[in-house]
Amino acid sequence: MKLARLISGDNYKGEKHYLRNQRNYELAKTIILFVIAIGLFVAGLIINKGSKANIFTIVAVLGCLPASKCLVELIMFIRYKTCNDELSDKIEEASVGLIQAYDRVFTSKEKTHPIDHLVINNNSLCCYTSAKKFSEADFQKHIGVYLKAENIKDTTIKVFTDDKKYLERISNMSSDNNTEKDKDILNVLLSISL
Repeated sequence: MKLARLISGDNYKGEKHYLRNQRNYELAKTIILFVIAIGLFVAGLIINKGSKANIFTIVAVLGCLPASKCLVELIMFIRYKTCNDELSDKIEEASVGLIQAYDRVFTSKEKTHPIDHLVINNNSLCCYTSAKKFSEADFQKHIGVYLKAENIKDTTIKVFTDDKKYLERISNMSSDNNTEKDKDILNVLLSISL
């Protein structure tokens, strides 16, 4: 377990099994923060002979705020599943040298768009989702807004729900076509996703 990841998991976004691993860190962080808050409350009771009217109670209540925030984040991570091992192994073989990310969840005001894996190549974004109901048009519109805000234009976005077609598509992509713009697209996608 990496202690720095308890503070922030942003450096690990896009890694294989990110959602599953981050869920475990969020669980540990939530438990630690609630234990600290409860411990402070109990310490205040002991020190003040059962009276709740003390500074420890105030600090314990304020300590519940970050603990509750972590609990909400934990619930978000529990809701979504990571890309399965068998498929991720096939993806690893097919996407050697390509700019890629695993386990991205994009949220808009209207919908949530879970993406198991994505590849960016030559200003083209190819995504795979195992979600039963997925609106590609809404996803394209949502991502397009953020790319346009970063002055990244003419990006084609294609979402696959069939893993075989997705594997075929990414295996035909050439890692020689990666551009600086592709890295910019990845940075935008990582910054706007869970």
